[in-house]
Amino acid sequence: MNQFNLMFAFGSELNRAAKGEAVLTPATPEQQQRLYDTLHAAFMGTELEEGLRRHWFDEFTPGYCTNAANCGERFYLL
Repeated sequence: MNQFNLMFAFGSELNRAAKGEAVLTPATPEQQQRLYDTLHAAFMGTELEEGLRRHWFDEFTPGYCTNAANCGERFYLL
């Protein structure tokens, strides 16, 4: 249960062009922070604390990489 990643969507003009107003709206920075604070309050001190501290937000660390050419520990998007 601990080894999964939370990922946030980002706005996409291609999706908006294809789907119009039916496109999903990304979470605001405030909503993202509220989610993190809520998860932190709920899971610190439980068996899920390791996931919160190590795995769930790996997407936001330099070591996380998908199939993009400019990601991971060796590459940074500037």
